[in-house]
Amino acid sequence: MNRYDIHTHILPRLDDGSPDIDISMVLLEELENQGVTHLAFTPHFYSQYVDMSGNDEQSEKILQQYFQSRKDALQSVLREYEGHMRFTYGAEVHMSENIIHAKDLSPLCYHGTNYLLAEMPYDSVMAENEVVWLKTLIEKYNITPILAHIERYTVLVTDKKLLSRLREMGCKVQINTESLYTRGLSKILFKLINEGYVDFLGSDTHSTMRGCDYHRGYMEMVKHCDSSMVEGIAHNGSFLFKG
Repeated sequence: MNRYDIHTHILPRLDDGSPDIDISMVLLEELENQGVTHLAFTPHFYSQYVDMSGNDEQSEKILQQYFQSRKDALQSVLREYEGHMRFTYGAEVHMSENIIHAKDLSPLCYHGTNYLLAEMPYDSVMAENEVVWLKTLIEKYNITPILAHIERYTVLVTDKKLLSRLREMGCKVQINTESLYTRGLSKILFKLINEGYVDFLGSDTHSTMRGCDYHRGYMEMVKHCDSSMVEGIAHNGSFLFKG
């Protein structure tokens, strides 16, 4: 069965992940050795610092620099990489009020798809205005938000009514593999997986010490979760590699 890692910070020199191409190669080799077959590069994009409406010349310049830097970093990886994983790219988009004023969000989606990896504010309790951001992505931009590492937000792993509402709106859910062997958290996530609340896995790899642990978490999921749910997560991952 293919293993999809849809959330990483491995492109060099773009964010708080890999600092250079050599480290990128080490991280890619490690994840491939762990059985990852498909990997998405999702460098951070902080929408709260950019006027997404296109009315600000400086913000437009920042956007273009981001996309060019991502393209250059991706090309540097493709030149060096000699393994067999299949790649795609997108962004981990930190959500803010700015996002609902964007002219075009497609360059931030997983390449060739309408899926976008959405990171809620660090202190989010999913207030109604934040739910509106996600609803706007769906209704205005025809984008499917993937909620990044929901286990970081207590409200999302304890309030199933809220989580069900978000999924009924059209949101999808990603969890980090590291959390699948984190004491006190893993049992909650196994239950969510078995109840059909989880759609995607990501290692959230930043370095050899942060993330880069796909296999351990994946095997815990295989051990504790229904095989049909594991297969479903793999099936969902394939949707992001259409481009």
